[in-house]
Amino acid sequence: MGHEIGRANEVITARAITAAEAEELDEPVGSIVMVIQRTYSTAERPVETADTIVPVDRYELSYVIPVG
Repeated sequence: MGHEIGRANEVITARAITAAEAEELDEPVGSIVMVIQRTYSTAERPVETADTIVPVDRYELSYVIPVG
């Protein structure tokens, strides 16, 4: 889209699944899901955001954090 992405920021939380999400994800009501909110930004401003919702028992999060 013509934007040079300089960073991605993620906020990760956990919460109870909604009824609509339970139906779509084939999970029982009361299950816990991870909510991953990711925002891509240029040096000046955010340009794209995405919310990903996944059952906690099917996924794991793995990060590499550079230490300088």
